[in-house]
Amino acid sequence: MAPVPQSADLPSLLSTLPTPTINQKPERPCYIVLGKPGVGRTTVATKLASFVNARLVSPEAVLREIAENESRPEHAEIVASLAKGEEISTEKILELLLKVIGEQETLFRGYVLDGIPSGITPTASQTPSSPDIDLLSQILSSKQPYFVPYLVDLKLPDDDLIRRRAGQWVDPDTGALYPGAQVVFSRKKRADGQGGDKGDEHDGEHEDGEESDEEKSQHDEDEEADDNSGSGDDEGSQGSGEGGEEKKRKKRPVKNTDPPLTNKVEWPLISMEILDRLVKRPEDSPANVRQQLAAYPNDALSKLLASEFRSAASHRVVTLDASQHPDMLVPSLISRLDALAVGTRVVAPRALAPSSKTDPPKNLVDAERWYSVADLAEGEPIRQVGPWRDYDPVAGAKGEYIKVEKFDHCVCFKGKLYFQSSPENHTLFLSNPLPYLLVDPRAPHMTISVLGGPVSGKTTLSKMLEACYGLIRVSLDEVLERWDLDNTYKDEFPEVRGSCIRGQDVPAETLAALVKAVLRHAKDTGKETAKGWVLDGFPVSPEQAQALRAVGVVPLYAVRLDNDVTESKIRSRENANAALFDARHAAHHNSVAETLRVVQSKEGAPSTETDSEAPSSDAAGTTIVAVDATISPTVALGIVQSAVDPFCDKAEALTHKQLAALPSAIPFGATKDYCPVALHEHGVLMKGDNAHVALYQSRYYYLSSSEAQSRFIASPSVYGRAVRIPPPRIVLVGAPGTGKRVLADQLCMGGLMKHVRWEQLVIEEKERAKLERLSRARTAENDNENEQDDSEAEEVQPETVVKIFQDLIKNEVYSAGYVLSGFPTRKLDIEHILSAHCLPDVVAHITADPGIALVRVANTLRKAGKLTMRLREDADPDDPSPDEEDQEEDLDIVAESIEKAAGDVADAVGVLESKSGIPVLQIDASSAIRPVLSSLRKALASYLQNRPSLFSTAYKIAPKEADRSLDLGVKSLSAFRRYCPVTLRSTRYLTKKSVGTLPAVCGDYVYFLRDNAARKTFLADPQTFTSQQPPPPVVRPKISIIGGPKAGATTMAVALAEHLDAAYLDVPQAIQSILDGVEIATGLYEELKATLDGGGDVPDEMVARVIACVTGRALCQEKGWILDGWPFTKDQANHLEALGVQPQLMIELAIPAEEMDRRVAVDQSHDAINGTPDLSIPEVQQLRAEAYYDLVHGCRDIYQQKYGNWTTVDGTASKWAAKSTLTKLVAGNVERRQEYLGALFQDTAAPISNVGTDLQQVSQNMGQFGDYCPVCLTDRNELVKGAPGTDLMAEYQGAYYRLAGPEELRLFRADPKKYAEHGRKLPAALPVQRSSADFRAMFPKKLELQGYCPVTYAQSPKGFAGIVSGSSDYIVEYEEKLYCMESAEKLAAFMRTPWQFASLKLPHKLPPRPAPINVATLPLIGYLEQTVATKITEGLLAVGRAKPKYPYKTIEGSAVEYLALYLKAHNPRSKEWTRSAYSSRLKQFQERCELIGYLHDAAGVSAETERPTFVAPEKREPGFDKRMGEFLELRPIRPRGLDV
Repeated sequence: MAPVPQSADLPSLLSTLPTPTINQKPERPCYIVLGKPGVGRTTVATKLASFVNARLVSPEAVLREIAENESRPEHAEIVASLAKGEEISTEKILELLLKVIGEQETLFRGYVLDGIPSGITPTASQTPSSPDIDLLSQILSSKQPYFVPYLVDLKLPDDDLIRRRAGQWVDPDTGALYPGAQVVFSRKKRADGQGGDKGDEHDGEHEDGEESDEEKSQHDEDEEADDNSGSGDDEGSQGSGEGGEEKKRKKRPVKNTDPPLTNKVEWPLISMEILDRLVKRPEDSPANVRQQLAAYPNDALSKLLASEFRSAASHRVVTLDASQHPDMLVPSLISRLDALAVGTRVVAPRALAPSSKTDPPKNLVDAERWYSVADLAEGEPIRQVGPWRDYDPVAGAKGEYIKVEKFDHCVCFKGKLYFQSSPENHTLFLSNPLPYLLVDPRAPHMTISVLGGPVSGKTTLSKMLEACYGLIRVSLDEVLERWDLDNTYKDEFPEVRGSCIRGQDVPAETLAALVKAVLRHAKDTGKETAKGWVLDGFPVSPEQAQALRAVGVVPLYAVRLDNDVTESKIRSRENANAALFDARHAAHHNSVAETLRVVQSKEGAPSTETDSEAPSSDAAGTTIVAVDATISPTVALGIVQSAVDPFCDKAEALTHKQLAALPSAIPFGATKDYCPVALHEHGVLMKGDNAHVALYQSRYYYLSSSEAQSRFIASPSVYGRAVRIPPPRIVLVGAPGTGKRVLADQLCMGGLMKHVRWEQLVIEEKERAKLERLSRARTAENDNENEQDDSEAEEVQPETVVKIFQDLIKNEVYSAGYVLSGFPTRKLDIEHILSAHCLPDVVAHITADPGIALVRVANTLRKAGKLTMRLREDADPDDPSPDEEDQEEDLDIVAESIEKAAGDVADAVGVLESKSGIPVLQIDASSAIRPVLSSLRKALASYLQNRPSLFSTAYKIAPKEADRSLDLGVKSLSAFRRYCPVTLRSTRYLTKKSVGTLPAVCGDYVYFLRDNAARKTFLADPQTFTSQQPPPPVVRPKISIIGGPKAGATTMAVALAEHLDAAYLDVPQAIQSILDGVEIATGLYEELKATLDGGGDVPDEMVARVIACVTGRALCQEKGWILDGWPFTKDQANHLEALGVQPQLMIELAIPAEEMDRRVAVDQSHDAINGTPDLSIPEVQQLRAEAYYDLVHGCRDIYQQKYGNWTTVDGTASKWAAKSTLTKLVAGNVERRQEYLGALFQDTAAPISNVGTDLQQVSQNMGQFGDYCPVCLTDRNELVKGAPGTDLMAEYQGAYYRLAGPEELRLFRADPKKYAEHGRKLPAALPVQRSSADFRAMFPKKLELQGYCPVTYAQSPKGFAGIVSGSSDYIVEYEEKLYCMESAEKLAAFMRTPWQFASLKLPHKLPPRPAPINVATLPLIGYLEQTVATKITEGLLAVGRAKPKYPYKTIEGSAVEYLALYLKAHNPRSKEWTRSAYSSRLKQFQERCELIGYLHDAAGVSAETERPTFVAPEKREPGFDKRMGEFLELRPIRPRGLDV
């Protein structure tokens, strides 16, 4: 067996191989537009299909397409029926619709379904649904590939629909319908003499939110001008004209693009010619419309949609107010779809025809030359050949590799060229290219023989080819090594063992037959998958090659690993005897040429081990692929892949003409403008040369030299891969006094980079070398030699310099990067560094004014006391001991050294600039440290601050170019869609301000930035912004803010709407918006107008309809809304709920009555000062407050109990504090809703905490586990009920699950399938806790285990200690049996795992049960012991600690009274107020007992009599007299008449 080089690294090498691309099927949204006849669904469907380039599927569209396309099989039948005036049957139309939906073109483009249901009535009364409902059900339940259905539901009240259809007109010549409002508007304008008779026109005005063609053109030009001018920060202004005057272009005022809240529009004028011939349709009469509406299958449709669009898919339902004008309705729909991350335009493939003047191209080169530029659209880049190259992708998807010979069928798709071998395949690919592009093009059947000398890497390369292409690797060395262990081939080849025993070579014929047997065995065992095989190191002689041909095993390719026996890289792989190695190499060298000649010969039998799809080896001969064995295995693999894999992307060197034609914004490859060869091989950054450019996979790579370019082209799959960005390596060079060390310290401060001084590295290297020499010294002679070596080692050798820089690259200490202050200045050292590729990222040349540098160095030397002194010129030179006054500092020497160092550094920098691609930055350090450091950091920003984007290529393009690239599919819209990634970095709340308008390209994706500043930030560091999470689902706020009088609800609603960029609504404004939309009259408008004209109040039911109508308008749907002051009663909330309007958050601002009165007084004072009418009447406000608080309870109960979205906020704070509180509250609610919707979009578990889910719906749709936690049941096999409320609940596939805790919620969200679908099932029998009353009601059912606690018995050791009676407070019913537990803890254990305790049995011998005894029957001593003994003991201990002595009472009397009070104060059976009263008396008793001690100490004691003495009043302590009075008052009063 051939030795494997770097065998220890073989697993890591195999892990780096590119894995086959797993192309996931793209989801193609399909849109189903629903609505009753006349709501405008056909208009919406047509515009939507045109916008997303989807196929419009409706009865009219399908019949029109069939009639116009003669190639369709139904064409003749349909045209004949229509020519005869016959009606196409309903069954036939539905059949055609279903067929069109299943066609390949529809599968690719998606579809917009219109006209279903059409109101077709059932054929029989017992039929539950109509045919069109059945068709819709079949479409939704068919689970077609790619399709994800989205429902567009157009809503319009029946009365308004009848009124609309009754007012519309039809043009009998064209069949075009005109709304009644447009006809009335046009007739009025014509009667007033406005407009001409030139057809439809706009009378010089435009609809709200639209621009004329001239305005759009000017707007695009202004955008392009802004795009070219940049941000204005660093480009300056450009002159214009010959005088060079600055051209100042006026900026166009920003036009408000928000749709209006009202539904009033300016209709296009209709020409008089059309107006004169308009007529009414009979089917639009109110009677006919009512009949159609009655036949519309509302119930069947509702049931179908309820089953198909359950709560988990409810986000795919878009409901629109059909009363709006289509020009506002369709943009609103597009905005809603974009919020759902759908609605993007489908890029269609385009067929390209060959030249009509010449024959079709005969080869791939000619085909690419013609089709890459044929029929190029405006702005379309030159096309590239697709990954299938000259193979037919349609045949390849079927497993057939057909090479295109005649390039007359070509399709361009997303900037790539694909060729087909037949017209049929051309049609298939053109109708739907996705099935053929989802298949990763793999190389056809390949057979390879890898040959080479000893330790040349044959086995490593063979294993890599095996892993990369799924080949069968045949290694005879391994087969023979396992010969005695494996009996597979022993019987078939008995001579093998005999040859080995005799020490003879196995005959070539036997080895060839053995190879064929190994291949046959692999095929018989099912290991071969028609991918081919690779021979590891066989054949090694001409005889073996001939024998291999004789058995029909002929490789298509023979890889020859060339190596030189003297090459150190090769010899280092072999640890055996050198002579043996040389002999093996010589034997191989002598036979390799003849062996390859035999292998390459076309004579012999064809290979029998190749499949029919593989080219014949005998016909084409074996191709020799020469590979240098000294290169790395991955590079060798890349060279072999380029030769043997027809689908391996090739790289090409650009010619001078191509270099001159490079675009200004070059789409660089994975390493940007750095040399990929230097990065992969040496791990260093080296700028590439724009004279050595290679094109690979439509990306440009700059190479550092022609040699690197050759290497890249030979193995582009290796060098073209992404590589880890190396750590920053920065060198600061400069003369003394430039401050390079201070700057290096500042750059490294607070980071992980190391500041390294070049002089210190040299000293350390010298010390290390000296220690090595000393360790080898054994004699004094050696020591002398060492001294001589030290003297010679003063000058650092170039090898040592290289070693130092290699250590900087490889040492883990510098893995985070380094800043090196100082650099070798000798030219020889620099050349060695460059040749060893030990290059830094950048060199900063720090310069300073010589005078300033001299001052800095002199100050440093002066502080260190190292500054040389000299005699002054006027001093006496013969004075042997001059004074200090006669001396001065010798600065000339310092200046000369600085000047010399500056020259050496300049020469070194010149060598670096001339002989390497290392960038050199010039930094002037003459000023103070702060501005110099700022300038240095700014120059190094791309290497330090924005280092993750070092290899990222981003450039700006014009909006027109971006849209064109997206339409052609050359570039794709990023995951951020139209949202600005820079804005999303600071906030995840998406508004219209988050939408970008200025495009930039990064990689294959287009990003849109908000403004020039954002785009500049993005271009400076694209990786930071593109690697962040994509935008969350768009959640528009729907919030209602209410409060009592003077609570500030209006102020907060206005401020919050402005902050969130939402629409502000209140009831008067909403009513006014309906009244202003008079030109599109609705029934609600007429009811409102009649009510208000009559002077009546608008009822709550009508206000709710107004709110529902206005919140469905485009403005509120696109921006969200903040509703001020409504609803605040139960009836109002019920009306809104019935109409489907549910605020996401109900916020109540609460203030106390005192705060309301204060604010009323403030308003009154302001009115008095300003002279405005006083409207803040306290009595009126009080009545309003009482009415509000009486009515708001019902509203609060609805939203709090049913949706859990009611929040009360303290309104007494300032408006700024209240706004901050509300902003955080809304932001948290929006974040939770984004998380919820994001999980639904990904079809995973979604948390429902505080998202306003209907709690009744939650209770009705609980999952199979009910209230039990599925995570606890699956992971721990325990029954644990989830936490109450919705904080720890999740929704998954329409069902709701409770979780026991946050960790369980996290686990469930991470893998809901594991727990909800594949986890343990909930047991049929569940434990139920019963109360004592329940137990008595179950009489005569008895307790199991005779009432003993089963948990205590199971968890305790054997013996009577575990047999404990249960308590009647902890009874559980399980499997119709009752169990009694000892405590709440044991109850919880039984409830978790009742099956562990239900089968226990008690022992035959049980302890006696403790019988209760009535304490009243006990003797006095026993009674006291069982009742009051503990408290009396505590009281006696308290007496002993206190030792009370009450004034004028005996010690015994004091103790008895203290004990009595203590027992009264601590009696647990007394009421709280009784114990409190006696506690106060006990405290007073203790204070009076302390009077004796106080008076004794305060009066003092006579030394003679040892008794208290009299103290004069002026000498007494403060409070003494008072305490003495209290003492005397306690003296008992003697009866009158009793002598003292």
